[in-house]
Amino acid sequence: MKISIRKMGFAGLILLLVLSVGSSGLLAQQSDEAAKKKYAPILGAYEFDAEGQLMVINFWIEGGELWGGPEGDTPSVLTPLEDKEFAFEADVMGQYYEVTFVKNEEGKYTKCVIVTMGMEVEGVKIDK
Repeated sequence: MKISIRKMGFAGLILLLVLSVGSSGLLAQQSDEAAKKKYAPILGAYEFDAEGQLMVINFWIEGGELWGGPEGDTPSVLTPLEDKEFAFEADVMGQYYEVTFVKNEEGKYTKCVIVTMGMEVEGVKIDK
C-alpha cells in the first residue's frame, strides 16, 4: 500500500489542527481554573440598592477573565487595577466603572462597591 506525500501532508495537517484545537481548549480550561481559584473569594452574586431599586450583579470567570453584569444585561470584562487587591475597572458602552470588593471584619469578601460618574453604590454578597 502506497501513500503519497501529498496525502501524508494533508493527514499531518489534520492531526496538527486537531491537536492545536484540543490544546487550546485545555489551555482555556486551565486558565479558567487558575482564574477561578484566584478570584474565588469574590465570585458570585451581589445585590445593590440604587435609589430604591434592587439590582443583582453576578461575577464569574469565563475565558480566564473576570466578568460581571446585571442579570439579563450584557456582561463586561473587568480589568484588574494595579496595586489594589480585588479592584477592577470596566468600560460599559463608553461609561467607566471602578469595581472594588471589600472584606468584612472576619476577612471574607462580602461587599462590592461600584463608582461611576462620582456616584458610589454598595452591594452585598448574596447566596443564590
